[in-house]
Amino acid sequence: MFEEDVVEVVLPKKFSGENKHKLGVVLESSRYFTSDEDDDDDVGFFRALHKDSVRVAWHPTGKTEVIKEEKLKLVDRSLVPGDVVRRMIQGQESQKGYVFKTRITCVLRCLNQSFIVSNVDSSSLLPLLRFNSDSHDVYLDDWVGVVKKVSERVVVKFKDGAKCELNSEEVQNLFYEFDDLNDKRHRDSEFAISTCYVGQVLKGPLSAFQNARWFLPTKHFCQKTAKKSKSKQVVVVIEEFDVQSVEVFWLCRGYSGANASKHITQHPPTVVTGPDLKRLQSLDCFGASNYQIGDEAYYVLDSGDEVVSIENAKKKDAVIANCIMKCRENLFAADKSVQNSKGRSSRLPSQVSSVNVDSVLSLDKISIGDSMETSENLSAFLESEIGLKDDEEACQDENDAMYAMTVSTTSNNRKHKRRKPSSSTRNQKKKKVFLKKTKPKKFYEQTKKFETGDKIPVEIVSTFTVVDIMWQDGQLETNIHSTSLYPIHHLDELEFFPGDFVVHSQTNDWDSSKTYGVVQKMNFSARTCDIRWFNSNSEPWFVI
Repeated sequence: MFEEDVVEVVLPKKFSGENKHKLGVVLESSRYFTSDEDDDDDVGFFRALHKDSVRVAWHPTGKTEVIKEEKLKLVDRSLVPGDVVRRMIQGQESQKGYVFKTRITCVLRCLNQSFIVSNVDSSSLLPLLRFNSDSHDVYLDDWVGVVKKVSERVVVKFKDGAKCELNSEEVQNLFYEFDDLNDKRHRDSEFAISTCYVGQVLKGPLSAFQNARWFLPTKHFCQKTAKKSKSKQVVVVIEEFDVQSVEVFWLCRGYSGANASKHITQHPPTVVTGPDLKRLQSLDCFGASNYQIGDEAYYVLDSGDEVVSIENAKKKDAVIANCIMKCRENLFAADKSVQNSKGRSSRLPSQVSSVNVDSVLSLDKISIGDSMETSENLSAFLESEIGLKDDEEACQDENDAMYAMTVSTTSNNRKHKRRKPSSSTRNQKKKKVFLKKTKPKKFYEQTKKFETGDKIPVEIVSTFTVVDIMWQDGQLETNIHSTSLYPIHHLDELEFFPGDFVVHSQTNDWDSSKTYGVVQKMNFSARTCDIRWFNSNSEPWFVI
């Protein structure tokens, strides 16, 4: 097992009530650290692991556990372009290759609604925040720089419609002082949400808004009440969250065409705002390859998406686990069918329509553009359907409808014969439906109508990674599942790959060298290379 591997452990029914599969991410391994790390301050952290053990963070709780590798099953392996790998062949040494391209198919869970979306390509995901201050590379026109500071802007809404705006410093206080009502995980959890997002529901002190800019105050929520009622707890919803300005340290200017002025050396403004901020782009070519379980992002709903709704919160984890297993089986089957093909579709046909758990909880397949059923429509539906259909088999013909519900009873399973009621009583019983009264929804729990093009905040709950590998023999192999590959972290100086630039090792004087080569392929067993050699000119010359 390696760091960032996705693993699972199957829990028996007697421990979990159902055959759940716990997914987790490997944080540390006992066997893969060098002797140089013995001098680190975290050496005690490594020594806490026994031989052949790994430290795993279980999703979604984020709880960590040290567990033996033999008790785990490798589900997915996180690889990025440029990683060196080889085939996992027991007892044999095989040739190496480097990752040429990756494709990650995800299962997503909406952060503020109870539904999941399957078979989503990671290239369709958008970051929660366009820029971050962690040495993020950006470019503006032909200039390249590094982000030093990002200033955010947040607009929050109260239950009576009041709105206020917070600056970057107040946003940080909002994040640490308020609790996310949709995320019960601890702040220090491995999978805790690390930033704000549109639609997030927060609860905290009203005093945090005393310095905010109130552009829509009300009687109960305004700057005066925020200063007066400091201990009052309020619930707010984030309506807007975007970047206000970005401070960039500009590094260099790239080639901008033969007709560009050679005398313009002034870089763009250090603080980028306004129209320039819209043109500022992130220099991240492999961002779609870095997504892992527990990461948050935005996803724009597509017309072909099938949203699986989760009704019963108590069995939400079991339903998600079953959907992940179904999705994984379909992806493995589709991967085998296209193993010899050159290309692969960015989106696989969705095979997951509904999952039933013990015939109690039903998943509804909701097409984009159709709203969820309200409690009134649900009551009318039950009133008309219960008298006509009182077992599961009668409901099977309704699975292709836009909204279907499975109603199961145990009365038909009884073997003893019960007394038949009179006709008048039987007719009355068909009309009687006792429904539990529902509490009125809070302002942040109102049902939203989802349409094509809506941008929703999501969390990745499962990944399926396939890669294209350029092997040392020059062959490009596509659609290889990452779990069949073994990462290589240490290479000697005699390992070469197609496309490497080389010179003769006997050449001592670099300045006098005029010959260089490009590796075409390598025989890993014989340690020989096929190289195409080129001669360089002794003096530079103008090309364009």
